Amino acid sequence: MWALMPGAMRRAYDEMMKQVSDRDLHVAGAVGVFVGTCLLAYGAKIVLQ
Repeated sequence: MWALMPGAMRRAYDEMMKQVSDRDLHVAGAVGVFVGTCLLAYGAKIVLQ
């Protein structure tokens, strides 16, 4: 979508960022790191068996 409509995507991103608090971004980032780490660990466990 960014390649097709960069102006519209930038406006949508700016509008979304006005509605989301810093705390919510911190929590979402921490959850994302946790889930990513779990997926990597699970993948490594499967590959290294």
